[in-house]
Amino acid sequence: MVLDVSSAADLYGPGRSYSKFAGRACTRGVALPSLEDLDISDDISDFSPEQHASVEHWREFFRTKYTQVGVLLPDPSSTERVTRRAAEARRAEELASQAQAAAADKVREAQGAVLSAEELARHDGSDERLPVYIGLAGHVLDVSRSRNLFGSGKPRGCWSGRDATMAILHKTCEQSQLDRTLEDASEAEVVQLERSLRYFLTKYTKVGTLVSALPVKGSGANDVPPQVQGVAASLDLNPSALANDPNANPNDVEARICEAVVKVTWRPLTAGQADSYLILGQPTQGEAQPHALTELLDAGRFRSQRAEYSISCNSFPRGHSGWRLFVVASRDQQRGALSTATPSSEIHLT
Repeated sequence: MVLDVSSAADLYGPGRSYSKFAGRACTRGVALPSLEDLDISDDISDFSPEQHASVEHWREFFRTKYTQVGVLLPDPSSTERVTRRAAEARRAEELASQAQAAAADKVREAQGAVLSAEELARHDGSDERLPVYIGLAGHVLDVSRSRNLFGSGKPRGCWSGRDATMAILHKTCEQSQLDRTLEDASEAEVVQLERSLRYFLTKYTKVGTLVSALPVKGSGANDVPPQVQGVAASLDLNPSALANDPNANPNDVEARICEAVVKVTWRPLTAGQADSYLILGQPTQGEAQPHALTELLDAGRFRSQRAEYSISCNSFPRGHSGWRLFVVASRDQQRGALSTATPSSEIHLT
């Protein structure tokens, strides 16, 4: 319906609070409520039942308050325009996220100065002459330009001058989180940390790396890489492929195995600790030695807080249903120790 709102020019007139609604189809914007250009339309196709009830409420409100002077003929292209704008907004968001990830990865590789925990502690914001630093996942960031947040006694001052990775992740100053380290993070926390890390690496300047995050130095370039931590494996069955095959038997063990993909995840080492990874599998029954399931994987592919690689079931020798997965790092042709076997790193193909 088209309503005459001239009596409320102080609300809908030029430059007034709701001037965006004047002369336009605005059901969506009124019901949400929203003055965003994307919402100034009559498209409510994605509304929930509660939102549709809100539309009816406002329809009745406006009908009793203002005079209806006509009926609006829908513009066939309005919905299309809204859909296109929404798609463009999503694409812009995706591109921004990709750009942020690329910028974070570039910063991630830089080592900068090497600081000990004691050196980092000097930059806790208590000395106005020194910059304020925080430690996050081994990176040391200068947050001095946000002293109102990270300065001594400020809301996030508890993060300054220390490795506050887990406290930053949970946005808290609770001592229990301040005392935690990345080593005891759960899988969900590691995934969540990557988002926080990208934000901080692109917002603040990285000035160095915590010495605890660097590879342990020994006799020279032939040092053995550290052991890979946090290895987990999961089985991803693809029943859709079987469903599309009229001759497939859903109870056929061999067919189910062939449709499986094993996803292996682990915590990648820092830049310089490894130049490649190798994934191995060992049957849980018997005394067979671990068997290489992949070629050497370039470590440069795995720079986020959680590495992930999928292996076809065809890479597993037949005859064994239970497998434990290992990841080993290599650097300069020196191979580190196998990752530790845990219940999380075991799978069953049948």
